Amino acid sequence: MKHRTTSFRKKLWAYFALFAVVILSLLWLLQTVFLQNMYESMVTKTVERAAASIRSASSGITEDDLDRIATNNSLLIVVTDRQGNLLYSTDEHNSIYRGKNFNRPGGIQNSTPQGRMAGNGQKGQRKYLSLPDAYEEFLNALQQNKNEAVSLRSEDGQTLIYGFMQDNSVYYISTSLSAVGSTVAILRTQLVLVSAVSLVLSWILAWLLAKRFSSPLTALSRQAENLSDGQFDPEGIRGFSEEIDQLADNMETAAKDITQARNYQKEFLANISHDLRTPLTMIRGYAELVRDISWQDEEKRESDLSVIIREAERLNGLVDEILTYSEIEAGKLPLQTETFNFSEMTQDILAQFEFLCMQEEYRIRSEIEPGIIVTGDKKKLERVVYNLIDNAISHTGESKEIAVRLSRKDRSARLEVQDYGPGIPADVLPHIWERYFKASQQKRNKKGSGLGLAICKEILEQHEAKYGVESAEGSGSCFWLELSLI
Repeated sequence: MKHRTTSFRKKLWAYFALFAVVILSLLWLLQTVFLQNMYESMVTKTVERAAASIRSASSGITEDDLDRIATNNSLLIVVTDRQGNLLYSTDEHNSIYRGKNFNRPGGIQNSTPQGRMAGNGQKGQRKYLSLPDAYEEFLNALQQNKNEAVSLRSEDGQTLIYGFMQDNSVYYISTSLSAVGSTVAILRTQLVLVSAVSLVLSWILAWLLAKRFSSPLTALSRQAENLSDGQFDPEGIRGFSEEIDQLADNMETAAKDITQARNYQKEFLANISHDLRTPLTMIRGYAELVRDISWQDEEKRESDLSVIIREAERLNGLVDEILTYSEIEAGKLPLQTETFNFSEMTQDILAQFEFLCMQEEYRIRSEIEPGIIVTGDKKKLERVVYNLIDNAISHTGESKEIAVRLSRKDRSARLEVQDYGPGIPADVLPHIWERYFKASQQKRNKKGSGLGLAICKEILEQHEAKYGVESAEGSGSCFWLELSLI
């Protein structure tokens, strides 16, 4: 099979590969572009929570509390008086020099060794750190803000500073924003390797998945090429998914229906050819008799002409049946609804069979309840009732007796046409309403085109009427329909 760029397999592979590229692109954006903003947002919230915990201490904050807050949140905390004299300082490394008295590199600026915070610290356990370079700027901003809490960044933008005044103390809290820079560099190196490996694996996986998904569809496509011939082999297709199995089942059913319809059509053509040939042969034969022999004998001529007329009517009926079904199926005969007496209509149709009953000795028992009024297309429903009675007469067998019953049932008018022929086998019942189907396959009467019941079905479904048949071999058949009463 020739491969095309628009094939399902290649498209599915492309979609999977594109999905992998999109996911990796999002990871790159999140880990490199947006990581700094996310980090800064998280750090800001951390500093604000730390400040809130310091301010909310009901019995006064202690040195140990400050050490714990600085360690847990990687913060630098400096406490001064309102004049900027250092009272206490701590950072995330306070555990290294806890309990020692020493100066950090760079010396102590503006320190007041005598200053102590209230709390549980013991004498001699002081920590001396230089005031931060941005402290003066921070203190000015705090004073300009009328001693309310302030948040700012250092000039280089690498330090977040937050502070406030409480009682007579100034709290300076800061943390670095540059830590994410080295993290981004590490992540980029890792992402290059991960992206390369992921792309290769995703393309391979996408190709395998595309191949797996497309295989049953390719098999279905190959089988569909033979579907018009009624051939379909589901082997090797089922088992992948419920949807594919359902599609295979539907195609298998369609193949059987096509084969069956083709057989019906062949039989229909054979039957209609025979049915058309017979009246045409008789018309030609009797016309030649009239021309050559009986044209002078009035009695014989009238008899021969009667045969010609009868066979012409039969021929016209066959052609009319075919044309009617084609027009109904094509929707060219819309309903012309009216309200009419269904009882009288049925009586009139029964009267049309009186001559046949006298000539062929058929007996029709009728039980027609009077005054049943319905709404519908009267001409089409006449065709339905006529076809059902004609069908019953054709299949009544040796008894030559049928029964026609019309009565009210709940809010419906129910018509039943009963014959006492050989009946219809159970496996045939679902197919008798199909076009071209003839009960002659069960050795029933072969007269007709096989479209009579199909025409009934189309008309009744146009009326949204209920209909059906009850039959069993050896017990005859009862065709019925129900129309809504007025």
